[in-house]
Amino acid sequence: MRRWWWAAVLVVALLATAGWGFWERKNKTRLAFALEANYQREFYDTLNSVEQVEVLLAKTLASDSPRQNIIYLTEVWHRAVGAQETLAQLPFKNINMAASRKFLSQVGDYSYSVARAIASGEGLSDAHVAQLTSFHTQMGRFGLDLHEIEARMARGGFRWIDTWMQRPGSVAQAAAPDGLDGFINIDKRFQELPTLVYDGPFSDHLADRKPLGLKGPQVSRDEAVKIAGEFVDHGNSRANLVDTVGETAGVIPAWSIAMVGRDRERIAVDVSKEGGHVVWFLNDRAIGQPRMTGEEALLKAKEFLSRRGFKEMEPTYSIKEDNAQTIVFVATEGDIALYPDQVKVKVALDNGQVVGFGGKPYLMSHRERELPEAVLTEEEARKKVRGDLEVERVRKALIPLDTGRELLTYEVKATLGGDVFLIYINANTGQEEIIKKVIELPGGQLVL
Repeated sequence: MRRWWWAAVLVVALLATAGWGFWERKNKTRLAFALEANYQREFYDTLNSVEQVEVLLAKTLASDSPRQNIIYLTEVWHRAVGAQETLAQLPFKNINMAASRKFLSQVGDYSYSVARAIASGEGLSDAHVAQLTSFHTQMGRFGLDLHEIEARMARGGFRWIDTWMQRPGSVAQAAAPDGLDGFINIDKRFQELPTLVYDGPFSDHLADRKPLGLKGPQVSRDEAVKIAGEFVDHGNSRANLVDTVGETAGVIPAWSIAMVGRDRERIAVDVSKEGGHVVWFLNDRAIGQPRMTGEEALLKAKEFLSRRGFKEMEPTYSIKEDNAQTIVFVATEGDIALYPDQVKVKVALDNGQVVGFGGKPYLMSHRERELPEAVLTEEEARKKVRGDLEVERVRKALIPLDTGRELLTYEVKATLGGDVFLIYINANTGQEEIIKKVIELPGGQLVL
């Protein structure tokens, strides 16, 4: 009887173990399918954005309408940023795509700069046409290369999940899998492109400048991992598992950390080697339907910045896109808005989680300044704008110029016939320096 009882217990235990193993294997398979689907989506989103940029550049070159060109070039900027973000989410373990991401950034920044020039009354110059034509050619080739990679992957049965599961530096990674070597060739070609020099005020094109906001000693790999975890989750970093840690060169040398969140979402963070400052981070989780307002998202963004040491920050404008609100903040000193010291915060509207942060402009420019006294009074600056403009607000603002210098101005917010403008008056000479137009969109504002 006792033997029969123990045999029954053993059978039950074996069945339970087998059932648990089957469930675990099934769960892992389901997770692998979900991750593979996510990476496939990121790849095709990158391909689609690249193709859209090529088409929009072609339309710009064919159009003679300033209004249409502003629309096309603004969309180029938007699509190029999207391609840069989705490309960064693909699990390249031993392939550095920095040149490709830099190229996409330059396409977006330059197009935005040209759109702004057109909005201020300038036409497309011969230099603009030549550079946009070059971009158009390169983007067309980029798209063809991605299609070739797609075909090779299909023929070889390539799975992104296999790349994601490989350990960095493993023998399996000694050579790039069939298909991924196409990305190596793409990035090599972008590395060989000539240096692009252009003026882009209020943009992220800061390649020739030294970062002024990096303070503190060099941080180690392990220190950077800790900083990244605390920045993303503020003390709850144990919830995120570190996948890989790489290095990024460029104007701000950084540790590039890839993490996996609680719900298996991918989180990418760059931490500067000097001082251990977070340059940017992005959480690629799927965002559900909005359950909060833009005002509530703003409060979440303010709290996020305050808890991470960003004090005296003021929101300027925001945009709603893909169920998230991206808000731009600038530093303030007294009653002066410091536009060079800028950060972006992306808030998911389903639960208020901050899923993105961009701090490169802030790290490039932030420092202790000796701000000059304004020669003009606020009332004198108000009188420098056209008489038919209805002035809503006047305040001091430090702005970056095309030359790289900073200038103290009065920012005059005014309306004309339903249009809203920001007019920057030199606080010393009274000269009109810059005019920007505020475009109201369903999800926020765009400033050109």
